Amino acid sequence: YEVNLSKALTIPLVYWMMLIGIEALSISSIVYVNNIDVSVLLSPNLYRLETIILAKSFLFIGILMVKYFKLFSQISKNDFIYIGIPICTNILSLLIIFKQGISNLDIELIDNFNLILISFLILLSSISLLIIIYKIIISNKFKIENEFMKEKINLEYRYYKKIEENQEKIKRIYHDINNHMICISNLSNEKDVKEYVKSLDLNIGYINFNFGNKILDIIISEKYQLCKDKGIRFDIVADFSKLDFIDMMDLCVIFSNALDNAIEACDKILDDSKDKYISVNVTYINSFCFIKIENSKINEINIKNNNFITNKKDKFMHGIGLKNIKDTVYKYNGEIKIEFDDDKFVIKFIFSLKN
Repeated sequence: YEVNLSKALTIPLVYWMMLIGIEALSISSIVYVNNIDVSVLLSPNLYRLETIILAKSFLFIGILMVKYFKLFSQISKNDFIYIGIPICTNILSLLIIFKQGISNLDIELIDNFNLILISFLILLSSISLLIIIYKIIISNKFKIENEFMKEKINLEYRYYKKIEENQEKIKRIYHDINNHMICISNLSNEKDVKEYVKSLDLNIGYINFNFGNKILDIIISEKYQLCKDKGIRFDIVADFSKLDFIDMMDLCVIFSNALDNAIEACDKILDDSKDKYISVNVTYINSFCFIKIENSKINEINIKNNNFITNKKDKFMHGIGLKNIKDTVYKYNGEIKIEFDDDKFVIKFIFSLKN
C-alpha cells in the first residue's frame, strides 16, 4: 500500500486511543452497574467476561460508525438522538441482563442459556439497526443525487430550448436586416452610401452547425465556443439525424455530461506544449450507431468497485454525470465502453437503430 509516514503513524494511534477509551468506558459501566470494585475485574470471572463482551460490542459499533463517517455526517443531530436511543437501550439491557445473571449464580442452566440468548438477540438487533440505517442513508443519498441531476437536466434542457428559440429570432432579424441593406444599397446612387453599406459588418452570431438535431446543434455550438475560449481544439464529424428515437432530454444528458467532463479534463492541462483536444465522431454501420468522444488528459483516474473516482473538490457531484450517462444509454438498450491511458480518455456508445 502506498501511504505517507504521517498517515501510517496517525491511524494506528487513533485506533489504539479509541480501543483504550472503549475499554475504560466498558470497565466504568460494569463497575457502576454492578456496584463492584474495579479490582474484581482483574481476575477471570463473569464480570470480566461481561466487560470483554461490552467492549467488543462498543468497538464493533465504533468501527462501523468510523467506516461510514461521511454518510453519518449527513444526519442531523436530532436524527442521531433517534438512532442512539435504541442502541443505548439495547446496551443498557445487556448490562442489566448480565447483572441479573451474575447476581443470581444459583439459577438453573436453562435460565442462564435464556439470558445468553436474549443478550445475543439484543446485540444482533443493534447491529441490524446500524445496517438498516446505513442502507437508508445510501438510498436517500442516491435519491437526492438523482433528484438534483433531474433538476439540472431540466434546467439545461429549458436553457437549450430557449437558446433555440432566440437563435431562430436572430436568424429572421439577420435576414430582414440584410435584405433592408441590399434595398438601401440598390436605391441609392451615391457611391459613398454604397461603400458605407458594404462596409457594415453585420456579424450577428447564430448557430452555424447542422448535425441533424436542433438540441445537439445548440449543445455542440456552446461547447465548441467554450473550447475555443479555453484554447481546446474541438473536432467533430457527426450526423445525429438518425437518433430521433432518443428523447431530446436524454440526448442532453449524454452529450452535455460527456462534453463537460472532457472540457474539464482538458482544462487541467497547464503545459502549453501538450495538445488539448476533444474529438467527437459518429458513424453508422448497418443498423447500429457508433459514437466516440475522445479527449486529452493528464489527471490520474482511479477505479473502485467499477466506479470512477473523481478528484473534484465537489464530492457531492462525484460520479453522478457518468452514472446518468450510463443509465440513459442502458435505457435505450445501448452499450457503453470506457478506455483510457496516461494521455487520453475515450468513451464509446453503441445504439441499435431498430429501437
